[in-house]
Amino acid sequence: MQLYRTEFSDRSEKILPRASQIAMSILTIQAVLTCCSALALSVAGMKPLDAICHAMSALATGGFSTVDASVAFFDSASIEVILMISMILGSCPILLYIRAWHGQPKALWMDRQLRTFLALLLIFSLFLTVWRWCETDRAITSCAREAGFFVISFMTSSGFLSGYTGAESTFPLMLALVLMCIGGCTGSTAGGIKVLRFQVLYSVARAQIAQLRRPHGVFIPHYEGRAIEEGITFSVMTFVVLYLLSVAAIALGLSLANLPFSTCISASAAAVANVGVCVDSLSSAVAQYAAFPSAAKWTLMVGMLLGRLEMLTIFALLVPNFWQK
Repeated sequence: MQLYRTEFSDRSEKILPRASQIAMSILTIQAVLTCCSALALSVAGMKPLDAICHAMSALATGGFSTVDASVAFFDSASIEVILMISMILGSCPILLYIRAWHGQPKALWMDRQLRTFLALLLIFSLFLTVWRWCETDRAITSCAREAGFFVISFMTSSGFLSGYTGAESTFPLMLALVLMCIGGCTGSTAGGIKVLRFQVLYSVARAQIAQLRRPHGVFIPHYEGRAIEEGITFSVMTFVVLYLLSVAAIALGLSLANLPFSTCISASAAAVANVGVCVDSLSSAVAQYAAFPSAAKWTLMVGMLLGRLEMLTIFALLVPNFWQK
């Protein structure tokens, strides 16, 4: 929340006077989006219960489905498109919706983080589409549909699976691993490191490289025209380091259960990013965790809590000074 409230994103001031108004706005927006998504899914051919469950799951980027085969069970392009839109909406900063709701619709497009997030989705989708089109003899439209759903599902940390899982080749699996680590936008329900933190790191790295080239110069990292405070830089770097260390620690814990190396890495990354889908075994995603030993499941539960509570919250509880009066 400290990162989200920084003034370089023009969010330091209160959007609404009282916290209760903000909470009510969030509930209202979430309810409206869920109802619209569920209605669209029903029109596309889903049963009412399935439509409601999938709408709630997509907007919350949870990825749970009412059937074992996930979205592949429905085999519908229209359903996949609706879910893709819902997953993207769920990965956008919720406070931007509040601004738009209260008469500032330009806030959605003016947000640099959101524009970068959408650009990354488009770039990765196009890249995977071209790769899949060159590797197979399928139509370009089918490749675009499969690649788009694959990229959106993993980058938003939803974890829905369509007919294309990418399990037949190494490249899509590695891409999925990268996407789940990037994640969605800060201030959304998506997991991962988040796009805003990568933007801050990029600005800091760029300033540092310029400093190395000109040691006597003064280079200050900026974001949207405003200087990035040192405290924000330290907070971002701390989070990224803790994130990577958590993935490594969870993977090490899984290795104690004699799981394969690739499974340890992918399952750990999926747990911390809250994606849920272990990319090492997408071809058998239905029962991929059922065969895990109990100790491995407990380890993954710890990883999921770390990722869901933004890590620093959990680590703060482990500091002895936190419990002192």
